[in-house]
Amino acid sequence: MLPSALRSAPLDLGSPGFASRRQAWIQPVLQGLREGEACERLAAVWQAREGEAIAGVAWGRYPLELLQTVATDLGGAALASVLGLIAADWRQAPRGLPDLVILAGPELRLPDAFPSRLPPTALLAELKGPGDQLRDSQRLWLDRLLAAGVPAELWQVQAAPTSAAHFGSPL
Repeated sequence: MLPSALRSAPLDLGSPGFASRRQAWIQPVLQGLREGEACERLAAVWQAREGEAIAGVAWGRYPLELLQTVATDLGGAALASVLGLIAADWRQAPRGLPDLVILAGPELRLPDAFPSRLPPTALLAELKGPGDQLRDSQRLWLDRLLAAGVPAELWQVQAAPTSAAHFGSPL
C-alpha cells in the first residue's frame, strides 16, 4: 500500500520482513540508484509529491539541490546500500546512522587532528565527545556501512588545548 492523503506509510512499515515482502518494488529502485538515477528520481518525486505527509520525509528540512548533491557525492552504490539498510530496518535505522555527511571536496589535512585527513569523497562520520560511547546500534551501522563499501569513520572529538594568554598584562 502506498501513502495516500489519509495514510503516510504502509501499515506494516517497520515490521519484520517489510523489505523482503516488497523486493519486487524496492530492488528496481535501488538498482536505479546504483546506475546513477538518484538526482532524476529525487526531482521527479519532489515535483509529484512535495508537501504530502510521507513517513520519513521532511520536505522543508533541506532543499532539493542539497539532497541531489549528497546523492551525487555519496555515489549510487553507497546511496543504494544506505537506503536498502533503512528499508530493511526502518524502526532502528535512526538510532544508529552517523551524525554527519561530509560532502566531497578537496582533500584536506588537519594538523593536530586524528583522523588528520578528509578525503576528496563524501564521508559519513559518527561523532563522540569525552565520556561519550558508541551504542550497539551505532556500532552495527558503522559495520554495515563499511561492509557495503560506504566511507564511514568514528571521530573522537575533544576540545582544543588552549595556550595561556595574558591579556592586559604590562609590557
